[in-house]
Amino acid sequence: MTKTDQMSSYGLYLQTVRVDKGIPIEKVAEESRIRAEILRSIEAEDHANLPDDVFVKGFLRLFATAIGADPEEALRRFALR
Repeated sequence: MTKTDQMSSYGLYLQTVRVDKGIPIEKVAEESRIRAEILRSIEAEDHANLPDDVFVKGFLRLFATAIGADPEEALRRFALR
């Protein structure tokens, strides 16, 4: 993955913020009420295991909010994929 790809990666963005803050995925799942498997699929950008984009966008907002990341930045990166 090139630096440009990493900069536009919504999954890597959310994962980096979460890991840097030491927040376990299970805590994000509890706070956001999104299953941990879905959160892992978001971080991995595993579209085969994610629902329709309209739902993913909502999940991105909740995920970002739960970890103190910028929801708009996550959505911007998602739109660039």
